[in-house]
Amino acid sequence: AWSLGFRPIDGAAMGPTKALRFDLAELGRVDAMARKIQAERSSRMRGLWREGSFGIAPGFGFDGEAWAMFDHLVADCPAPCAVELRAKIPSSGAVQVRIAVGSPRDEAVVGSAWMTNTEFETVNVAISKGLSLDGIAPVFLLLGSDCYVDWFRFVANSSVAGLLI
Repeated sequence: AWSLGFRPIDGAAMGPTKALRFDLAELGRVDAMARKIQAERSSRMRGLWREGSFGIAPGFGFDGEAWAMFDHLVADCPAPCAVELRAKIPSSGAVQVRIAVGSPRDEAVVGSAWMTNTEFETVNVAISKGLSLDGIAPVFLLLGSDCYVDWFRFVANSSVAGLLI
């Protein structure tokens, strides 16, 4: 092969010329203000059902303490802050949706709203104070009864200031 003109390749000249550096703590984090968080992305659920790859949907009835947990969300949402939630309820009535940070308990709830829409619409859940998520504390979506949830995201918006808990 050498007689045909093949020459050895210098392997030292291949690859990146500088060391690649990245922060392992940033892997998997999602900016919940810049991106919609799909409901089926939840890391854990209690008392809820999924509908294929769509999101949260009624199945055999939601547990009264149903929740979905979302890990690694990052958001810096100054007051007044809200959660936009694309959702609907299956029939007339009202369903309470609450947002909690750190645990699914009542004392961790930071915002609440009632959904009455039977068609998919964006529902705003006001956060009473500004919110800063660092990706460590999980976010919980607490649902009071059967409903469909497609996605949610955090928004800084003064128009939702009157929708407090």
